[in-house]
Amino acid sequence: MATAQCSGNSDLKSETSDNSSIGFVFEPKFLPPGAGHFTLTADYWEIKQRGVVGVFGEGNALTLDYLMRLQGTTNSNVVRLAPTADDIARFAGTGIAPVGQEVYVSDRYDNLNPQQFKGVDVGLMWQLRDTRAGSFSVDIEAARLLKYYRDPSAGIQALLDARAAGQINAGVSITGGGDLVRQNGAPATKVSASLTWSFDQFTVGAFTRYISSMDDTNLLATDGTPWVVESQVTGNLYGQYEFEAGNLGRTSVRLGANNITNKQPPLASGTYGYIGSVYQPYARYWYASVGMKF
Repeated sequence: MATAQCSGNSDLKSETSDNSSIGFVFEPKFLPPGAGHFTLTADYWEIKQRGVVGVFGEGNALTLDYLMRLQGTTNSNVVRLAPTADDIARFAGTGIAPVGQEVYVSDRYDNLNPQQFKGVDVGLMWQLRDTRAGSFSVDIEAARLLKYYRDPSAGIQALLDARAAGQINAGVSITGGGDLVRQNGAPATKVSASLTWSFDQFTVGAFTRYISSMDDTNLLATDGTPWVVESQVTGNLYGQYEFEAGNLGRTSVRLGANNITNKQPPLASGTYGYIGSVYQPYARYWYASVGMKF
């Protein structure tokens, strides 16, 4: 694929957005003391953005160039070398004028069409303290992306229509418009949970996170089916011991492991083979720390 040469735009306008949310917190007081303390939270939020600054994209520009060449014109933003003899032979019988190797795509920053996000976040916290078995704390949080839609620009819509009509191959990736939930870096569901148990001087903590699967629309099969980026569950674990160390005050020693199951980021297209905005590329690692309170 050609490289992009992006330029500024003196006509850019400021991005604007409208944010709204509504939520509640529920703490039941009718439970018996031995049941612990519960807190339930829920929030619904919505964001509308206008004038988002972005680019058309070099992949889209090359696809548009192909579509325009089928129609007897060209995309002037795609800069190419003059066609060689091999290029001319390759295009023979296609009905398309021969073109040379692409050198770069000229792109510039523009105010893109509006986009909208909607989601729900819920949380459950529970604490039970000073029992014979110790103290317990549980925190569960879940986020659901209900809507992520960007109005396609005229150029993107033309490409989507052409692909739907079979004018261009179904396996051609077109990005930047339409329903974007569970695509690329926008998983529909995220859930995290932590558990802490302490007894006298000992504390044990665990954390886990779940990310739902996504479609990688930059990697399509010939029939247009996107590559599925698998869901992932990761976990951390630690143990801690606290004691009085004379003049050093109260000292804590912690030993833990992050990504204890040694999960690798799910395979996706891109430079590093995973979606960097969502996943961490760290293998399992152990750590130890010492803390002091004077």
